[in-house]
Amino acid sequence: MVRIALECPFCLEKRTNFEIVGMSTVAEEAPTPQAVQTGAAQCLNTHCRRFIAFLVRPLSPRAWETMINTVRGDGSISSLVEVIETCPEQPRPNIPRYLPPDVHSLLLEAEEVRLAKCFRAACVAYRTALDVATKELCASGRAKRLKLIDRIDRLEKEHKITPALREWAHTVRTIANEPAHMPTVVPREDAEEVAEITRMIMKYLFELPAAVAKAKEAAAERKKDGSKAIPALPAPDTE
Repeated sequence: MVRIALECPFCLEKRTNFEIVGMSTVAEEAPTPQAVQTGAAQCLNTHCRRFIAFLVRPLSPRAWETMINTVRGDGSISSLVEVIETCPEQPRPNIPRYLPPDVHSLLLEAEEVRLAKCFRAACVAYRTALDVATKELCASGRAKRLKLIDRIDRLEKEHKITPALREWAHTVRTIANEPAHMPTVVPREDAEEVAEITRMIMKYLFELPAAVAKAKEAAAERKKDGSKAIPALPAPDTE
């Protein structure tokens, strides 16, 4: 069996072994020690067994020779190649734009913990990010000292979040509450739900308002500079 160690984009195992089921030189390149190799491999995690495609480049001419012999026999090529790309790509933290620094840092931490498959800790981290985000929207220090459940309701009454967002925020709070206080096992599905809802809330609270403000600023700049103004559409032909 010929193997390569990669991070699986499906089961999220770090540096798990894949069985290489096919490998060849990329068609556009000559078969030289520097040639990029393409291949397909199957995850050896018994709970996964999914297939990926990959591109690798030998680390040196000697590594290329060793890799060729390994592919013809048995062993691992992990130490012999540089991984250029895998398909599907490895999952990465998904962070909305224009977040306040504290919120960005906490959400990044939550995403990294989720990708590490620590789902209980991830739910608690998403709740913390939501807690700090709602405090950012509170005008008074008194409101910031409210419990998260009361702060969410207050923000909806002040029309800073919609009723639907209020329900979503309470969903995150509810799912994450028990793991925050009890040694509860959190399934991956719950952590993924909390992650998706939290990202959507952050987009509504911070990314969309900032994007609209930037678009308005750009439109105002174009209006000041007539040479860069967007030309008006021609009038429709009525003949």
